Amino acid sequence: MNLDLFESTIELRPSLARLQAEALLAITRVLAAGHPVVVAYSAGKDSTACVALALQAARDLVAKGTNVQRIVVLNNDTRVENPKIRSLVGSEMEKMRAFARRHGIQLVTHVAEPGLLSTFQLKVLGGRGLPSYAAGNTDCSVDLKVTPGRRARRDLLSRLAAGGKPAVTIIGTRLDESARRKANMLARGERHDVPVENANGELVLSPLARWSSDDVFEYLGGLAGVDAFTDAADVLRIYAHSAGTSCAVVAESILNGAKAKGGCGARTGCWTCQQAVDRSLQAMVDYDDAAYGNLRPLLEANAVLSAARMDLSLRHWVGRTSRAGYVAVEPDVFAYPFIRALTRAFMSIDEDERQLAQQQGRAPAFEIMPLDILVALDFVQGLQGIAAPFQIWADLDAIRKGQRFALPPPSSVRATTLPPTRFIEVGPEWESDAWSGLRSAWFEALTEGAPCQPELVTLKSGQPAWRLATQKGLDVDMEVAVFLAEEMLPELVAKHHEWRTHPEGQLSGWQWYLGLGTPTLDHSHQEYLDHMARRTRWKMRRGLALDAPHTAAIAQSVPFSSLPASARAAWAHRASSEGCQLDLLAA
Repeated sequence: MNLDLFESTIELRPSLARLQAEALLAITRVLAAGHPVVVAYSAGKDSTACVALALQAARDLVAKGTNVQRIVVLNNDTRVENPKIRSLVGSEMEKMRAFARRHGIQLVTHVAEPGLLSTFQLKVLGGRGLPSYAAGNTDCSVDLKVTPGRRARRDLLSRLAAGGKPAVTIIGTRLDESARRKANMLARGERHDVPVENANGELVLSPLARWSSDDVFEYLGGLAGVDAFTDAADVLRIYAHSAGTSCAVVAESILNGAKAKGGCGARTGCWTCQQAVDRSLQAMVDYDDAAYGNLRPLLEANAVLSAARMDLSLRHWVGRTSRAGYVAVEPDVFAYPFIRALTRAFMSIDEDERQLAQQQGRAPAFEIMPLDILVALDFVQGLQGIAAPFQIWADLDAIRKGQRFALPPPSSVRATTLPPTRFIEVGPEWESDAWSGLRSAWFEALTEGAPCQPELVTLKSGQPAWRLATQKGLDVDMEVAVFLAEEMLPELVAKHHEWRTHPEGQLSGWQWYLGLGTPTLDHSHQEYLDHMARRTRWKMRRGLALDAPHTAAIAQSVPFSSLPASARAAWAHRASSEGCQLDLLAA
């Protein structure tokens, strides 16, 4: 037998020692050449290995007297992630910082978050959209992960490159993760040994490209007892428990054998996720109720969101987009009663977790509705006409006094048939006038001639509005938020109970916030929010705001066949075969 020929036809897998040496060499060359490094970190096994390798390479160079540029570890927080992952990120980043201090490494840890208006809370509870259900759009992945991560990385790379050579981003992609991942990596030309330029002109290095999953687990297991930033014990524990087992490697095989997760593909994803069934949190709770039982309300909330998909009685039926002077009357975002039930149930869950954490002598594991969310949400809900002014503060006061609001029971509706779309005429700009947007005739009359009278500007739409202080991104000053929740709560509760007697009635809430100067709007938001205010005023005039039943909208609507020709053309994509509506498209 010709052994030489036999051996030459076999592609031997490199040993872990060789893979590790190659990865360290590639990162060392980048650092020694004077490039700053950004490591994309998710707290998973691959990104943990990348951080450990980068810090090891930096440690060795610094020990030799080599000047090493800054290392940045960048993480994305969707604000609705599995709480154990958020806790893991925090503790592992603290270990990174301690390691860097010990070895004289310039390290920055940064957590990117979505803008307030893009959060799940402001989108779903603010009446701006539904959860990203399976087989629908995947806006959640873009809004909560891709956009904030890309923005943070772009800003970081720009600042890091200002002092010299461009930064290199290290990612933990591996060829053996899946056929799709392999194809994408090859198409991008990713390399394990040298950085390559991506489509955005950024330098990217994939040091684990040739590693297998077993290689990564073996590497992490070997970090215990050596001079690494972590022993990876907590990472491996999360992997194991997310599959309901005590062994991370067994968990990996279980998870790999399960049906692939859709959406963003995160193994332990957001507890709100509707793109696919993420069983990791359920497995953790089932495996160790003592350690994870406090997360059970998040599972229950996910089930309520999932069951609500097909129940059209939980929807608001007046559309938000105007075409040719008409809007659609059909199931849209969640309706006010369901939104309010979810809002105060989430606040109750938060309070229970705070009290449990205090009893157990630990920090709360999660906070669904932190103060910046509460302020922004009260403002947006009022602007959308889906909540009474200062409703959130009245509910918060009741919860603090011991009242609890349960999650609504999961809907039993499992299938439904959408009715033919009907339409309501709203005219140009929702039949609005100069007083319909972000302004108040009452307040302007009250302050006429006074220094505090609002200054008017003309928006791109041609409509007048108050000149508001703007900045980059919707933001809430946390000092103001704390003041509202702690010092002004009784006054806000009183305002809520008296809103019907206020000259501006339902509009008094968001106008009060604008006068207060919080939340601060994004440069681009004033036009959008002004349109939102006009839409709400129109609904109020027609009796379609707050908890108006969808039958009220239907009673004011007309079928497609009754639309004028211009509106039929604009709404052709909503035409149905019922009543021969399709025949009218050619008319």
